[in-house]
Amino acid sequence: MSDARDFFGYKHPDEEPGRRDEPAPDDPTAPPQFDEAITLDNARVITGIDSGDMIGRVRELPRQLALARRVAAAIKLPATHTDVDAVCVLAMGGSAIGADLVEGIAGDRLRVPLVVHRDYGLPAWAGKRASAVTTS
Repeated sequence: MSDARDFFGYKHPDEEPGRRDEPAPDDPTAPPQFDEAITLDNARVITGIDSGDMIGRVRELPRQLALARRVAAAIKLPATHTDVDAVCVLAMGGSAIGADLVEGIAGDRLRVPLVVHRDYGLPAWAGKRASAVTTS
């Protein structure tokens, strides 16, 4: 009887791609085991999983959004920026995420359409009455 290793040509378990040596049980740098990883009530486990403090960054998001709203409200744009028929955000990859969020959350309440354009150059429809915003 053959198993998957025979089918793929791996005769020994250590030949399998992606295989890692198991860390020692008392190794502090070892990733948490599955039964530990799902125990999110334990601060030590969370710290081990979230070494970049992503939870802290998420907790900061409401404060950052409130600050961004105050900053944006204080900006007075000239008529050339406010008297438009559409806003075209020119962005690719992760740079487009912020515009996607704005369009998804507030798109139906905006006075003009917000379009996220993920390509080089301007789209054909973007004329003099479209405001183009670039991201980086």
